[in-house]
Amino acid sequence: MGPLEIVQGVYASHVRRDTGGLVELLAHDIAWWQARNHPYANPAGPWIGVPDVVARVVDPINNDWHGFITRVDAILDAGAHVVVHGEYTGTFKATGRDIAAPVCAVYTVHAGRITEFRQFVDTGQIRWAMAADDSSLVVPDPDQLRSTGGPAPSDG
Repeated sequence: MGPLEIVQGVYASHVRRDTGGLVELLAHDIAWWQARNHPYANPAGPWIGVPDVVARVVDPINNDWHGFITRVDAILDAGAHVVVHGEYTGTFKATGRDIAAPVCAVYTVHAGRITEFRQFVDTGQIRWAMAADDSSLVVPDPDQLRSTGGPAPSDG
């Protein structure tokens, strides 16, 4: 399997909630960078190693969200690097709030395993969905964002 097929395997395992299938694609010492300000990010840098990635990212996503998926719009093959563009959707169980967050992820693959993951995502939507009572976090309607490519102009 080449890098492109390996990354496609990540999303196939994600749809099936197949953590074991995902783990088979990761290098044992993977560097997993969640986006800055993401609730599952390591403030000190990347999560290092499969156990941290599973315990601090994969399991929380599977446990905290209902119907969390990544809609993949494009996959760009750049040799050892694969770039994925799409959208995260799902409902945070504790609040019932939905997201439709644009995402881009960059994977690095060596020797048939993913050695690095870097995420770029609208963390504002994710933090809003996860906030039990924080009216200071305001997120535009996801349908509005999809149809216009951005928030509507303000009347004020």
